[in-house]
Amino acid sequence: MCNQEVVFIKHANVGSAERMFDMADILAVKVEPRRASDKGGYLCMPLRQNVPEGRKGWKLVNCPECGRECWERPLPEEFTKDMFSGVLCTMCAMKRGV
Repeated sequence: MCNQEVVFIKHANVGSAERMFDMADILAVKVEPRRASDKGGYLCMPLRQNVPEGRKGWKLVNCPECGRECWERPLPEEFTKDMFSGVLCTMCAMKRGV
């Protein structure tokens, strides 16, 4: 995975025929791969509705926050669950601002 510059747009004012963005509402975030030394954040589990068929090693579980079906995936060898704040489905993690 390479480093990327990502732009999030909070909201847009919609004009008559075009969208106009207030530059103050645009936030640039640098996205980088997680390092083994990083702490916090949530492990994201893909929702079953988005990925109907799991992959080898994935286990169907329920999100501890919303109860929706999602896929628990094995962690890469250099990571442990105690390095994270918890495990949530992708939607619940996004709602928390992860």
